[in-house]
Amino acid sequence: MRAVASDDAPLSADIALSILREFAGRGGSGGAAAVARGPGKRTDGPEIGEPPREDLTPREKEILLEVARGLTNRDVAAALGVSEHTVKNHLKNILQKLHLGNRVQLTRYAYEQGIVEP
Repeated sequence: MRAVASDDAPLSADIALSILREFAGRGGSGGAAAVARGPGKRTDGPEIGEPPREDLTPREKEILLEVARGLTNRDVAAALGVSEHTVKNHLKNILQKLHLGNRVQLTRYAYEQGIVEP
């Protein structure tokens, strides 16, 4: 309860990693290799099947960075001077290009690639 009240994860890192490994073993998206490496460890490049991030446009790279930093679509739109709808479209394109399913996977990708530092 204290962890939730202070906006921390309600699970220990070990338990969270065990859960991720379990889902990865069932063919879940996100790559079992990334889960097996453990938290906070970078890869040398994109996982197999992912295009290099150079395929992203400059605006997509900006949006990827802001989303990985934890900004909402509304906050990204305000920061970049575009509409929230434009941010959503760019985010959809980014996820497709990188073969990712959601912004959590996108954030993990950004940390693993060194786009965002811990």
